[in-house]
Amino acid sequence: SHEIRTPLTAILGQTDNLMNGFYKPEQLNDELAVIQKQSDHLKELINDVLDISKIEANKLELSLKEGDLVRLLTDVHSMLSGQAKDKGLNFSFHNELGEQFYSQLDFTRIKQILINLCANAIKFTNQGEVELKVYKVEQGVWFRVADTGIGMNAEQLKQIFECFRQGDNSISRRFGGTGLGLSLSQQLAMMMGGYISVESELNKGSIFSFYLPCKEHTPSSETVELTKYVQPVTKGLSGKVLLAEDHPDNRRLISRYLESMGLEVIAVENGEQAVEQCLKEFPDVVLLDIQMPVLDGLQALKLLQECGFTQPVYALTANAISHEIDSYLEAGFTGYLAKPIDKKVFYTQLAKHCKKDGATTKSQHDMSDLVASFINSFEHESALIQQHFAAHELFNLQQDAHRIGGAAKMFALDDVAMSAMALESALKQDKLTDLTGLVAQLLEQLHNASVDQNSSISPS
Repeated sequence: SHEIRTPLTAILGQTDNLMNGFYKPEQLNDELAVIQKQSDHLKELINDVLDISKIEANKLELSLKEGDLVRLLTDVHSMLSGQAKDKGLNFSFHNELGEQFYSQLDFTRIKQILINLCANAIKFTNQGEVELKVYKVEQGVWFRVADTGIGMNAEQLKQIFECFRQGDNSISRRFGGTGLGLSLSQQLAMMMGGYISVESELNKGSIFSFYLPCKEHTPSSETVELTKYVQPVTKGLSGKVLLAEDHPDNRRLISRYLESMGLEVIAVENGEQAVEQCLKEFPDVVLLDIQMPVLDGLQALKLLQECGFTQPVYALTANAISHEIDSYLEAGFTGYLAKPIDKKVFYTQLAKHCKKDGATTKSQHDMSDLVASFINSFEHESALIQQHFAAHELFNLQQDAHRIGGAAKMFALDDVAMSAMALESALKQDKLTDLTGLVAQLLEQLHNASVDQNSSISPS
């Protein structure tokens, strides 16, 4: 709780100063940078706590996909080189894997571990160098992160992978952090069949070694194609896309993005309308939200298959965990697109089925009107939640939570999204002991978001 309150205190204090005019106008960006830095730290801490909680509850799932390990390592080195340079350190990268190393792995979690190990090495090194090295062994890959930093004694080494522990309390005061990163990294490594070991000598530096079992293989043509499109999107597309999404603001947001790419959009609000329009308009690509009224995405896909519809159909979903993705692919979806949308992935998948017309796409999209429209719906959403909760209509309550949570993620209203998803998860798993508290929490977040919007547009 101390570690959460520390950045939160800074954020609240800094915000209060800004609201009361206690700053020089020319220093506004510096003042806001403090809030951003502390907010990023708080977000990282909360994410780590949530990940550890999921691991302890056996709820964290690995998301395996094909990718290039060398590319990931290059990204990590590039990402942290600036931090090392600011401290006057040499941050070297020695790659013994070759030009590329494709494998089926959870690249997000591997990157999380490597960033933690390298960032720690830079943090605890005041002079000298940090080295990231990778090499093959018979059954997998070894990553080695060595530094010339403060090091650790034998007693500190025993505690280094424990939750909320660093070498000692003075380290936390001097360098910041919670001691969660290494514990989480070790647990993630073990989930992937590997482990992290450490050698260290006080005042001479540390070496962290991360073993990852994996097999190298030739990349699929789809992975190679995806790699081609990781550069900023500039080519417009032409074609017709059907979008089925039940939340009106989500529907408008995704439609706007598709239209900015040059595509013609047919937007509908449920699976039944989607099937009707597909058979009438025969679009180049279909994007089906999974949870919709009348007919959900899976039912709509099945009906399209029975009608002989053969165009590509993608599942559009916030449920991007491995076993659910597998079930969508087994049902016959061409692929899936996760919400909130990743614009590069979105473009890459659509470009497979739509023509490139050479026009330039718009890179920025003003969403302020859509965000305002979404927040304006909160009074109505709150009334529905209270009505369904009072009548103990749990399925409808779960639908309310899913609808709100998905849209809140799209519009980066994180507090609303987390509360809605917590309620939806409890209802899905039939964990109803804290149902009253979860409903109250979501209603409070909806109220707070509405108040914040109203106060921001009120005349001063």
